Amino acid sequence: MMAALFAGCGNDAPKEQAAKKIQVVTSFNAMAEFAKAIGGDKVEVSTIIPDGVEPHDFELKPDNMKQLATAQVFVYNGFGMEPWAQQAIDAAKNSKLITVVATEGVEAIKNTDPEEIKEHGAEDPHAWLSLKNAKIEVKNIKDAFVKADPANKDYYEKNYNDYVAKLDEMIKKYEGQFAQAPHKNFVTGHAAFAYLCRDFGLEQNSVEDVFAEGEPNAAQLA
Repeated sequence: MMAALFAGCGNDAPKEQAAKKIQVVTSFNAMAEFAKAIGGDKVEVSTIIPDGVEPHDFELKPDNMKQLATAQVFVYNGFGMEPWAQQAIDAAKNSKLITVVATEGVEAIKNTDPEEIKEHGAEDPHAWLSLKNAKIEVKNIKDAFVKADPANKDYYEKNYNDYVAKLDEMIKKYEGQFAQAPHKNFVTGHAAFAYLCRDFGLEQNSVEDVFAEGEPNAAQLA
C-alpha cells in the first residue's frame, strides 16, 4: 500500500529497472505468450494486434510503427499470418531491430483449398497450435533474446529448457491419450488444427465442411 502511494514521488528505480529490459514487440497473443515464457522478467512485451482482431484483417496504424521504432526484438509468426509484417519493419526504420520469424525451421503444411489459399496464402499459418512446432518457435525466440542480451544468456537458456520440458511432457501425455481414442476425427469451427493433427494422427473437419452438403448425420459428428 505505501509503495503504491509513493510510486509517483520521485523514485526512479523502477523506471531504471524497466529500461534495462529487452523491449519486445509481438504480432499477436500466442507470440507474446512464448516471448514472456522465455524472457521472464528480463523482457517488456507488447502486442500489435488487439484481442479479438483477426490477424489477416488487421491494418497497421502509426502507433504500431512507433512500437517497432523503439523495440529491440520483433516476433511474428510468418507463413502469411501477418502479411503486413515486412511493411511494418521497413516503415519503422530501426536498424537495430532483431526480427524473429517464429516459424523458421517449421515444416509447413500447404493449403490445398482455393478459399484458404486466397485468405491465408500457400501455407497454413497456424503452426503454433502444434506442441512440436512450439518447441521450434520458442527456440527461435530464445536465440533472438540471447543475441539482444548476451549477458543473460544462461537465464534465457534455462527458461527455454524448462518450457521445452513442459511441452515434451504434454506431447507424451497426449500421444498416449490419442493412441487409445476410438475415433481420431473431430469437428471444429475453424480448420486451424492441421499441425496438431499431424502431430497425433488426428483428422479435423470444420463446421463449414460438415454442413456443406446439408445437416450432418450422427456418423459425421461422432
